[in-house]
Amino acid sequence: MADSTVTIKVNDFPTGKSMLQTNEEYYGTFTVVAGNYVANGLPLVWTSMTGVTSGNKVLPISTATKPFYANVVGIGGYIYAFDAAHNTLRVFVTGTSPSALGELVAGAAVPATVVSDTISFRAIFSKD
Repeated sequence: MADSTVTIKVNDFPTGKSMLQTNEEYYGTFTVVAGNYVANGLPLVWTSMTGVTSGNKVLPISTATKPFYANVVGIGGYIYAFDAAHNTLRVFVTGTSPSALGELVAGAAVPATVVSDTISFRAIFSKD
């Protein structure tokens, strides 16, 4: 099975983009494509963001290829985190003991619950 990928969609106007004086904020969804989980998380290609309805590319004004901050939330029971160092979406699962969250295992199939999850994000890019 091939490695899993992530599609990035930006919400339609007026809830998809916010222009601030020093930053640009984008709001949208991640769609995880079935495949194997990758070490350090699923790669994110922010330059391939598209509009939810239009399908047109949505590019930040800045030359940054990744946000300096992103908040990610799902509803399927998994914990998602943006890893800025690797520019990836990391997926964690809760355990039964009071220890740290466990990450999905690299090389193992991404669970169907993650593939079908509604995963929302808020990403902040710095303007040049």
